Order: sequence, then C-alpha cells, then structure tokens
Amino acid sequence: MKTKNAVIILLCIILAAFALGAADAVSLVNPSVIDDAAAGSDRLVGVLITGEYLDLFDTDAYLDENIDKLLSGEEIGEAEAAKYQGRLYATLVARDDIADESGATIEHKEYVFEGIEGIGYYTYNVINGSSQYWTARGDEAISDGSTHITSTDNGESISLEGTVYCSTRGERNMFYVNPVYQAANGEVYALGGGGISSDATPGVSFSKELKESSSSDFGDGTESYEAVVRINFSFMDEPTGISVIQFDKNSELISRTEYEPGRLPGMLDALPETEYVIVETTLLSPDGAEYSTRELYQADDERFHAFYARGDGICVKQGCGINWGT
Repeated sequence: MKTKNAVIILLCIILAAFALGAADAVSLVNPSVIDDAAAGSDRLVGVLITGEYLDLFDTDAYLDENIDKLLSGEEIGEAEAAKYQGRLYATLVARDDIADESGATIEHKEYVFEGIEGIGYYTYNVINGSSQYWTARGDEAISDGSTHITSTDNGESISLEGTVYCSTRGERNMFYVNPVYQAANGEVYALGGGGISSDATPGVSFSKELKESSSSDFGDGTESYEAVVRINFSFMDEPTGISVIQFDKNSELISRTEYEPGRLPGMLDALPETEYVIVETTLLSPDGAEYSTRELYQADDERFHAFYARGDGICVKQGCGINWGT
C-alpha cells in the first residue's frame, strides 16, 4: 500500500529527527509512553541505561490499526498508544550461593538483561522456594551508588542514586534511561525510556530522575509503594596513569609506585614510617594535553579511589584500602 509506506517513511523521518535533535546544552529526546499497567500494579525498581534507543514500540501494529486515523489527521492519545509499547524481559539466572539471616545457604538468583549492552541499576524481590529476599544489581559503571530499601507493615519504598562518569575523549554523550519494573508475578522488564545528552566537557554534569508512588487497599488498611531513582552523568578527562607517593613526618619522599589505571591493588600497605600518602593522577584532555591532579590521605583515611576508562568511554571508580599498620 503506497499510502501506508508513505506514513512509515514519514514516521521514520520524525524518529530520526528526534534522535538527531540533541542541542549543545542538556536536552531530552525520544520520550517514551509508559504503560499504564506498569504504573499501576507493576512497580518501578530501577533503570537500564543504554547508548542506543531501546526501540520496543510495535510500529507495525500501531500503523495497521490506526492508519485511517493517521491519514485523517486524528489525534491518537497516549493511553491508546501505550498498548503498543513492548517490554524487554530480564532473565532470572543463578549466581553464587549466599547465607540467609539464619545462616542457611540458599541459591542466589539474579535478573539480567541478556544480550543487551547497557548499564543496569535496579533492585527487586526474589522468591526462591520458601525464601524471599530483596537484592540489587548495579553495573561497575555506577559509581557513588546509594541504595535504600524500606519495608514496613504499611508498605515499601526504594531509593537508588548513582553516577555514571564519562570520558571526554569517548564517543558517547547520549544516554537512554529506560525504566525497569517488577510485575506482581516477579518478572522484571524494561520499557523504552527517554534520552539525555550534553557536551563532553570536563566537569559538566546532568541528571535524570524517575519517581513513582502507588497505594492499594487491603482488609482494613492501605499498603503503599514509592520509588525514586536518580542517575547522575558527569564528564571527566581520561586517566592515563596513577602514582601512589608515600612521605614521612618530615615530608621526605620514601616511596613512589606507578600503576596503570584499573590496576590498583585491593590494599595498599603503607610503610612503617609513612605519615601521609599522595595519590597523583595523570589525565588526558580532549586536545591531547596531559596534566595531573593530587589528593592527600592521612592515617584516618581508610581508602582512596581512582578511575580508569573502559573501552566504551565509561570511567569506572576503583577503590583501594590503606593499611597504615597501626
């Protein structure tokens, strides 16, 4: 049908215009229509961050069933369009065994979006035989993560916040924050989410927050649920080298050790005479210039952090403990 083909081409042009419409400042693109059912009985539990638009919309069915309305210029409401929004289901896989509160060993299971290149950050409820527990999944790309889960007789609430650090020399400055839900039957799925972008300038930060609340009546009471998920994005220059320098109480140099980013040990044993440690990081700016930053650590500091850049341009924060030997 030539008319239908014309509508498809027009729709593709519109979607392409959205995808290419990132401005120099922070901009939002490709806003998704969230399924009403997901906002009702199903619960928001986190996000799946992707570098590409997660296209789950059933365009063929949408056009087949609404071609007359589209050609006549009739408006199709969000509620009507929502039924064409598809879902990407996660797979429940077995992980290492863990011990429950009584000390008994149970099989640990985890929901993962297999085959998807993305950064998962979500929490969910797992029912495993007679046991039930909350668990969380966070990709290494999520730095400064904070997860809070509250469960009372009156309901439950979750709060997740984390930061994704991006190299200014990387190719990625567009991210799609796709909401992740858990259904009443335990299944976990993602919906297509909106995009957010910014110039890859060191120090530039921007955020995306998803919030949802609901309540349901049962017996003589009400059970509520609230979820707040906040993802921060921050650009930084790419680390190229890390030096750990130890000084004595007279500020005399006693040790200097060089590390490649990502190759820090899990624990640094300070020398007996060490009074303080300076961690020097060499970074590479977009124009190819190298420069260094320095941070000082003393005996009351238990650890320090440094970054390394992955191949996809995401900078991961790595921790290293400090054993002062006291």
